[in-house]
Amino acid sequence: MNITSAIRHSKLSALLLAACYFIPSASAQTAPAASSANNPASDSVELARFVVSTEKDNGYIAADTLNAGRLSTNVLMTPSDVTVLTRQFIDDIGAFDMVEAASWLTSSHPNELGSGSSADLRDFGTGTTQRGMITQRNTRNYFSSSFTPEEYFVERVEGARGPNAILYGDGGPGGQVNYLTKKALTHEFQRVRFRADSEGTTEFTADVNEVLSDKLAVRFNGRLYRGKSWMERFYDNRSAGAVSLSYRPWKGGEIRVEGELNYSNRMHRTDNYQDRASNWSGVGLENAAVPTSGTPVGVTRFSATTPTWIYIEGLGLMDWRGYGRSNGTGLALLPDGDTRGIANFPVLPRREFNSQPNQMRLTQRFTDAAIFFEQSFASGLVTEVAFDFNRSARDGQAVRYDNAYIDVNKTLPTGGLNPYYGKFYSLANYDFDIDGTTDTWYAGRVAANYPIKIGKIVQNVSVVGQKRQQQAFLRNHQAYRTDSVLDPLRSAANVITIQRYWDNLPKDIPTEFEGVPLKSPLTRDTDILQKLDSFQVNTVGSYFNNRLSVVAGVRRDKYNSRVSDIATVDRLTAEILTRTNVVTKAYADSRSAGVVYFPIKQLGAYVNYSEGFVAQTSSNLRIDGSSFTDFIVPSEVISGGMRFKFFDGKMVGSAGYYESKETNRLLGINVRDVNDLWTRHGRDPLVTFANTQIVDFQSIEGKGWEAEATATFSNAFRVTANIAFPQTKQSDTGREYRAYVAENLSTWQGYANDPNNPTRAADATSIANIMNTLSSFNEGRVQNGTYDYRANIFGNYTFRTGALKGLGLGGGMQFFGERLIGNKIGEPYNYVYADAYQVASASVSYPFTWNDRKITVQLNVVNLLDYDDPIFATVAVAGGTLYRNAYRYQTPRMLRLTATLNF
Repeated sequence: MNITSAIRHSKLSALLLAACYFIPSASAQTAPAASSANNPASDSVELARFVVSTEKDNGYIAADTLNAGRLSTNVLMTPSDVTVLTRQFIDDIGAFDMVEAASWLTSSHPNELGSGSSADLRDFGTGTTQRGMITQRNTRNYFSSSFTPEEYFVERVEGARGPNAILYGDGGPGGQVNYLTKKALTHEFQRVRFRADSEGTTEFTADVNEVLSDKLAVRFNGRLYRGKSWMERFYDNRSAGAVSLSYRPWKGGEIRVEGELNYSNRMHRTDNYQDRASNWSGVGLENAAVPTSGTPVGVTRFSATTPTWIYIEGLGLMDWRGYGRSNGTGLALLPDGDTRGIANFPVLPRREFNSQPNQMRLTQRFTDAAIFFEQSFASGLVTEVAFDFNRSARDGQAVRYDNAYIDVNKTLPTGGLNPYYGKFYSLANYDFDIDGTTDTWYAGRVAANYPIKIGKIVQNVSVVGQKRQQQAFLRNHQAYRTDSVLDPLRSAANVITIQRYWDNLPKDIPTEFEGVPLKSPLTRDTDILQKLDSFQVNTVGSYFNNRLSVVAGVRRDKYNSRVSDIATVDRLTAEILTRTNVVTKAYADSRSAGVVYFPIKQLGAYVNYSEGFVAQTSSNLRIDGSSFTDFIVPSEVISGGMRFKFFDGKMVGSAGYYESKETNRLLGINVRDVNDLWTRHGRDPLVTFANTQIVDFQSIEGKGWEAEATATFSNAFRVTANIAFPQTKQSDTGREYRAYVAENLSTWQGYANDPNNPTRAADATSIANIMNTLSSFNEGRVQNGTYDYRANIFGNYTFRTGALKGLGLGGGMQFFGERLIGNKIGEPYNYVYADAYQVASASVSYPFTWNDRKITVQLNVVNLLDYDDPIFATVAVAGGTLYRNAYRYQTPRMLRLTATLNF
């Protein structure tokens, strides 16, 4: 189906808007009335508001959401595709973090934390993808955030699938994950929780709600977390506190204030170590100062004239110029003696092995402050003014010891025998830091909703205006010697490298070197300012005794950005001399319309159309050398299917089909092999800047079937399940790069086929790499990361009578189908998949009474069946053979014990 022709050239949008005004209505749309609080699937409705009350959630069934058009609507009557995970569900699975919880959303995938990632991706607010397509950063109470909220302060997780600019502004075709935080409530309680797991993690949280008067309530949440892992010496320490205040100064008015301070300090996580040794023949280098036997196979010599400064524990800092280093395939090492069938391939000492020193850590300080003011008037008008500020500041080491070399040097630069000859080590540059990197968001929103009444016709119409600004500073610095080669300062000759031998891993590395002056200039100093101003008009209505729901809206956005970066630096001091500045402006228009209709009480149907956009920017050049400015990337989705509501609303669900498309997303392409081909033959490289990247374009399409069902029966038995069969494909991918390769391929093949060319083998390898890249650009190719299927099911039963009264038993399973990670060399549709796998979980809980206090003890078993095979993420070519590569592990079977005390 062509979405554009199916929707834009039809009259559906116009008919939906017209229906909003001309279909008779018995009452205004939105959230269930107070009388239906125990039955969130009830059809009763009351005036729409700009806030969701999670108190109406019942077990795993969520009552209301803003995922239709920024007005609180019943989840089942919301046309867009949304999955909600309630607080009850989060408690039942015993989640430590929101990445773990969000993996239970329909058609979701937790972002890879392995594959050499330098830090937990929660830092950057993008923990989950949906439908095998790109999602934008998470939102917090529908405001964009630089940090995914932590479990202790989250009331609900909402996964809205597909673009929906009416809801959350700019967003990817996969959708958005929103987190609702805990709010001050109108009843008092005090709750403390202690949790520990079998890996050594401990956590203490407190949740205290006080009603200070009939107008004022305040809630405090705090967390102390000391995280451990199956990985040796890994730590993840967090401290956080949040306050929420609710004040009702007069009739119809409410002011809510929230604030959070969060600090974390964690070691880098490295799951993958790269082979840098297997090509070595086993012949060692003699005295490198007097090379008499040439260079052995599989050894790369350092420059004989330029200093190479290496620090080794026990030996100190020495200049290893002229000496050598082993080389290998670059493939990720596998544990348990798996050599991938490659001779001399290194083997990790053990699965838990960790070569990172304590300095390889990342610290983060997160701050959030928000205020919401809502006023209801007797006329039915409801207004809201809201503001949110959040900032994430990160510091720490930006390198990892994630390689596996073998020492090929028989002697030391001092002339003595090398005690580490033949031993494995990892290395990284000294003091390459993320320093002063911040991501700050400001957002303000003004909204008004008014029910237009003409006789019995009541139609809610809202207008929303929002201003949002993101200010990001991305800064790295690196230490250089100032007493070696002074011109230029930022030269490889002035870098210090630290080698850590696997059989001698001290906890720390030096913080200074005696007699060695160092300077740490900025190596990156990027300043990004992005502004988004939007105005939208929405309408929400409920008709035929609330059996028909209609939502529609239009939105206009103005996007402005300024990107400033380093252009030139002083060669001697590395001080910044000039900067680049790119200022751009763009506009985006978005529309949304949807209908839910229940012709009978139990069964209904829905259809929804939404548009969205992403404003992208790139500092890389296009292949013709021209610069690139900001670009609006539009997307759209149409979905439809059935909704059901059985057992008086105790079981609800949805099943449907969707099609979506995103046009002209920016695509970064590494052209290092093109550069190498030209420079080996005396030609200028394609690009001359360090990252050897160009920017190109691609379009992405998705479609699939999805279904979900959730049930809560008197809270004794609650269960939720979902399944998805996502499909994706690309089109118009890398069109400029493909044209460039076609133009120059015959010249490159001439180099590789010339018997008199001394670099013909290297040229052939470069051409093979280029062609393998092109093979992933073919029209209609499925997008990497797409599952054949995804399914989740979890349930919990609590005995209400008999000897087992109060005992709760729960369990679930997550099914991950085969996942596309690449294709065979030169065969774009001969796909390579990561294996399908399943992760099981179980829980048991029991409430105790102690001094009239209720204590609930819960034991969760994570990865019950202990799935321990590598979960691959990419493919790589070595020696002409394709290998699955870059992997992570599922958390090994782990026990979590939780004790919750209610006062």
